[in-house]
Amino acid sequence: MVAPRAAASRLARAPRGRAIALAALLALPRLAAGQTPAPVASAAPVESPRAAPLDERTRDEARRRFDRGLTLYNAGDLNGALAEFELAYRLTGHPLVLYNLALVQAALGQSVAALDAFSKLDSRKSEFSASQAARVQRGLEEQLLRVGTLRIELGVPGVTVQVDNVDLARTPTAPLRVNAGSHIVSLFATGYEPRHLRVTVAGGALQVVQTELVPLQTALAHLKVTSNVPDAAVLANSELIGHTPLASDVALKPGTYAVSLVRDGYLPARREIRLDADSVGQLDMPLSPSPSGLGAGGKLALALSEPHAIVRVDGEPRLDEARGLRLPLGRHTLSVERAGFLPVNRELSIKTGENRVDVALLPTPGFLADYVSRTQTQRTWSYIALGSGLLVTGSSAAFLIWNEGQKRDAKREFDAFQAQVQGSNSGTCPTNACADTLNILVDDLDEKRRRDVYGWVGVGIGAAMLGTGALLYALGGNPARYDPKPQSDVFGSVALKVSPRMLAISGAF
Repeated sequence: MVAPRAAASRLARAPRGRAIALAALLALPRLAAGQTPAPVASAAPVESPRAAPLDERTRDEARRRFDRGLTLYNAGDLNGALAEFELAYRLTGHPLVLYNLALVQAALGQSVAALDAFSKLDSRKSEFSASQAARVQRGLEEQLLRVGTLRIELGVPGVTVQVDNVDLARTPTAPLRVNAGSHIVSLFATGYEPRHLRVTVAGGALQVVQTELVPLQTALAHLKVTSNVPDAAVLANSELIGHTPLASDVALKPGTYAVSLVRDGYLPARREIRLDADSVGQLDMPLSPSPSGLGAGGKLALALSEPHAIVRVDGEPRLDEARGLRLPLGRHTLSVERAGFLPVNRELSIKTGENRVDVALLPTPGFLADYVSRTQTQRTWSYIALGSGLLVTGSSAAFLIWNEGQKRDAKREFDAFQAQVQGSNSGTCPTNACADTLNILVDDLDEKRRRDVYGWVGVGIGAAMLGTGALLYALGGNPARYDPKPQSDVFGSVALKVSPRMLAISGAF
């Protein structure tokens, strides 16, 4: 999810590919197509945004939350991005965050929730320019085509209605909004036999479900089924009652059931269970890939931002990062954990061929504080070593240059005096004073030559300090490695100004 930098003028620039816009509120891209996540019948509404100005601490948290959302979205962790954007929106109430939230919900297939978010933006379209309002309207219309209406008509009060094993209402009088597509509608009430119906709801259409519940003299039983693999069909006595993972228990009439789990590419699993009245039966039914499923499947290859992470696919620690892992086609779950980092949990859709997945791990607050402190300290010492090394090396080099002049002067004096002695009648010093002067000049030249060693030692020490500083810098890490990106400063450095013709930002939030 790539967001452009905030500017002090009109917000513009649409995102590319899978990028989520952080440009103008409403320079919106078309929603991503081709994704088939599990349908969601409803979603918890986003809390009302804050009305009071943000303090520094809240601004910083909102900025970090939004940055994490961007990072997680780009890494493909849509559920993680959704949680971060929801919290960022609760902290700020910023319309740009609400738009990004709507895009993530749409990408996850949560069309009902995305429609709610677009509706909130649409209710404020009078504040935006005509083009911006048109883009909001287009996003709203796209989600309306992905949401249908389900009306349950029953003559029995107190009936619990589940859609895809999610409790929605108790004998609802108002129609229910659900994602367009096929759903399992479960109806159960005390004193009646449960019903599990497969219902297809078209986008933008109303589907009426009329059914009768058969009285039951005994209390209901409940069945809880878990598995390591998502999207496996759960059948009880050959009746489809849901798909894994089941969001809640399934109500059944008491009796003996043959429970089967079936998914293409996997060996089917089958268990029998006796369900007594007013009891909850539990079955854990792991599935194993079939040889044909692996042969026709794809290969998962991971690129992790941090080394030494524990990787699990469908709950099993079973990934060879060097060679990849073959998996049956379809949806799978991936979890990545490493000490000091927030866990990553995401869904994968494996297709034929190689499926490369980049995973960015984000540090926990404690690890981040320790990392920043440690790397800042090491970088400070690297700067000290580099500065000291430059100082020592430069001073030593300057000393050698200065001493070279001193040696030349001493050699010139010695050569001049020696030439004078050799030019005398005897060619040697005639007196002791002459010999003493010659010895003094020789000793002075030798002393200045010996002083070079101090300069070269200094150059060596300086070079060692430079090398140490460079090594500390290279190995110490970047203190800003996990900092929020500049585009996340939309929370802490801008103010939203709306007019009938434009949307601009400036000043402080």
